[in-house]
Amino acid sequence: MIFEKPGTGIKITFDFVGIIIVVIVLTASLTYGFCIITEIIKAPTDKVNVILLDIVKAVAQTCTALTFIFGLHQYRKTRIQQRQLSISSEAKLQVDKMIAAIETLETGDVTSIKNINKVLPVLSNLGTNFEQLFNAMEEDIQKAIVRMQWQDMYFNYLRPALYDLDIVCILKSETKIPDFKLAEAIKTAEELSKNQRALKKYQFVKALLNNKEIRAGYNIKSKIKSLDLFTVYYLDDKELNDLLFGLMSRIDIRAIAPVLAVARE
Repeated sequence: MIFEKPGTGIKITFDFVGIIIVVIVLTASLTYGFCIITEIIKAPTDKVNVILLDIVKAVAQTCTALTFIFGLHQYRKTRIQQRQLSISSEAKLQVDKMIAAIETLETGDVTSIKNINKVLPVLSNLGTNFEQLFNAMEEDIQKAIVRMQWQDMYFNYLRPALYDLDIVCILKSETKIPDFKLAEAIKTAEELSKNQRALKKYQFVKALLNNKEIRAGYNIKSKIKSLDLFTVYYLDDKELNDLLFGLMSRIDIRAIAPVLAVARE
């Protein structure tokens, strides 16, 4: 979270000060210009040179004021850039931590609910931190770089790991179903999903967990912690729309994380 303490009373920003100064300078210049033109029209010929000198002084003063305004604008721009760099640096650090956490996720034949419940809360917390930082950034090249680094983490680390979570390994370690009954359930699930053209692994996991022998004694949904929050930050297409900007890829939890998709149903 970015704990920026809100100001009290009337908040005087650089934008507000700049607008006030511009209004004052323009008003004063226009008023003075109008007075000078009026004086030139009314003044005798011998006083015109004096009035023209006043015009030169007025222009010089106006230029000085405009220089001050430009300096104020540059100062404000520099502060925004410094803030962007600070936030982007911390956001990149959160992405690095995500990658480190993903690398501890056990997949394949060592998949376990215990490990999943250790890694998912960490990633959920990092997702919360990253969202706060990302949303606090202005849309510029720094935000685009952070977006690119998040995409690298997502497609090169997280997606492969989530897809490789093995439901059979989980059932072997989490249930007391006899091996021959589990083998029969696996064979039945493979038969039910073999003709699926899309989401084949998801259909297999769903069929396996819905097998009456398994369903009677095991509910994976009650076993995985922080799944809802994790889904919001990593598996919700709508929530990830900004982070996926510039890509054709869309998010489908069933294709990315079949085991988690069934657990969430």
